[in-house]
Amino acid sequence: MGGLTVLIVEDDPDIQQVFAETLEWAGHSVRVAGHGQHALDLLANDFRPQLILLDIAMPVMDGLTFLDRMRSIPELTNIPVIVISATAEPPIQGALGVFRKPMDPIDLIAARRSIQGWASGTAKDSEDTLKFSALTSVRPMIEKFPLEKVAEAYERMVSGKVRFRVVLTMG
Repeated sequence: MGGLTVLIVEDDPDIQQVFAETLEWAGHSVRVAGHGQHALDLLANDFRPQLILLDIAMPVMDGLTFLDRMRSIPELTNIPVIVISATAEPPIQGALGVFRKPMDPIDLIAARRSIQGWASGTAKDSEDTLKFSALTSVRPMIEKFPLEKVAEAYERMVSGKVRFRVVLTMG
């Protein structure tokens, strides 16, 4: 990662501080919102982060409600969101990935980064993930299979052995 503007949506002040300090140490600009409504208010005032780190269990407005409302606003749909939660399980519609708490915030900026996804997603999910890869200089791992090996490709995908995406090729 390098030089991103990041919005942390988290109600725990200690977690806010640790994540903000870690990301700022790595050269990123950080703003913090204590709940989903606060984050929507920031976004309504034309704040456009390049990445949102989102907790789920928060007062006033939880993370899932925030994500649903944010994704319904056309000018906000392209902002990548990563969920960081003790309770959430992937997949979460509209999020690039899910990190489980407790986690070391350095994992967000480590040289080897990955997002754990799900077996299949929408074209928008792929677009969001590729955008995140480009923003953070993470090279996506795409496995290519010839069309005649579609069954093998599908099996790798649903078994979770694929690290990012399976692409079928012709010829």
